[in-house]
Amino acid sequence: MNQVGICAGLSRVQAVADAGADCVELAAASTLFPGDGGDAAWAIQRDTLLALPVPCETFNLFLPGDFRLVGANPTPPDVLRRYVFTAFRRARSVGGELIV
Repeated sequence: MNQVGICAGLSRVQAVADAGADCVELAAASTLFPGDGGDAAWAIQRDTLLALPVPCETFNLFLPGDFRLVGANPTPPDVLRRYVFTAFRRARSVGGELIV
């Protein structure tokens, strides 16, 4: 089944739903809070995401701009690993199927 999804921020999800989209694609780095590790803040955000008028099955903008994978001063592997697994776990908990 083909679906129509629209990339948008949380403040525009109602407009996405009103436009007839099947789902919304949100920014992982700012929506899933994977870098701060705050479980209390995430619990509130998760409830917000689960109550959206359209599901968020796909996320974009996976890594924050201050993460460095190559070159001088790369992000430490343990920080990157924690971030990635937190993002994956949180995306899955709200129905996320893909992070691009």
